[in-house]
Amino acid sequence: MANLLPRSQAPFPALTEAERARVETRARFALGTPWTRLRSFSADAAHALAAELDELDEAPSLPVAQALLAELDTQRAERVSAVEAVTSGLRGLLFRPGRSLRSGEAEAASRGFFDVADRPPPLLWLEAVARPRATGSDEIEIGLLCGVPGDALERAAAGVSACVSGALTWTDDATAGIVSTLPGRIDGR
Repeated sequence: MANLLPRSQAPFPALTEAERARVETRARFALGTPWTRLRSFSADAAHALAAELDELDEAPSLPVAQALLAELDTQRAERVSAVEAVTSGLRGLLFRPGRSLRSGEAEAASRGFFDVADRPPPLLWLEAVARPRATGSDEIEIGLLCGVPGDALERAAAGVSACVSGALTWTDDATAGIVSTLPGRIDGR
């Protein structure tokens, strides 16, 4: 299968102070919630937001991604009583909606960490970012910065390795300007 995605793209810009503050707030939830509980919470969120998630995949846009993050913030707030002590760090992952081939490789390799559209669990989404698709282009590409907890890292790494579409990349591999560390970052290597 030929890769039709462009290889040379500018990195996503660094996070602003406001974006970094939102990332840290959202990361606290992921850091303090065991993966088994996060998985259940995210399944509920994905079910409740199925139409919005499909809209984001079909026509990625920054306003839609930001609206989804706002709704996920509401769902995080409803579950904040379940947050426990920090057990591990997070590793930064970038999900690019609209790039999925919906072939299921990442889903199968990650044993369900990613869904068939290569989406990470929604409650791990930390911030929406955008960049021009190519130099001089008016089109933008949307990315969702996610934080993968240490107890799910092995599953996520298997899914990222299996994802051939470029929908999933580790932030340290592809987006140097976006964020070099997340709160409590673990190396995962």
